[in-house]
Amino acid sequence: MRYAWLLVALFLAACAAEDRAANGTAERAPGLTGLYSGSNGGGKKPAANGDRLCLRGEAVNPEGARFAFVTLGEAIERGRAACSGLGKARRVDDTLALTMTGDGDCSFSARIVDERILFPAEVPEGCSYYCSEAASLAGQEFALSEAGEEAARRAVDLVGDPLCP
Repeated sequence: MRYAWLLVALFLAACAAEDRAANGTAERAPGLTGLYSGSNGGGKKPAANGDRLCLRGEAVNPEGARFAFVTLGEAIERGRAACSGLGKARRVDDTLALTMTGDGDCSFSARIVDERILFPAEVPEGCSYYCSEAASLAGQEFALSEAGEEAARRAVDLVGDPLCP
């Protein structure tokens, strides 16, 4: 009889752990969640211009994760060339499918290499909606500078507002 109580206790503990996992309260690896900085030429060295990307949530979930970014290009006649936007990200193996939220039709697949997110050399024409003149999302690279939800929440846009609240 003593062993029956032990089995019941183990069963209840297993059910509680499964319930916590289903509700998202179990410990899990941070995955891609975090704050990324623009990188120079594929390295982990941050770009001097302050490019940044934040990713929150689990990109392997069916709903995907949320992402936002800001890239700053060269100075142009009327200010700086820049791109910014936000949307949903969904990871499949070492590819990150990015879909922008907004009026421009912009969806593309970025590669995940180590702790970097690499935008493709060519992006759909609709992605130009998210960029000023003389700027492009094509070929942008971001390296993980700090993992986790808190790091992603600290990312700010060009005027200091949160990118990934």
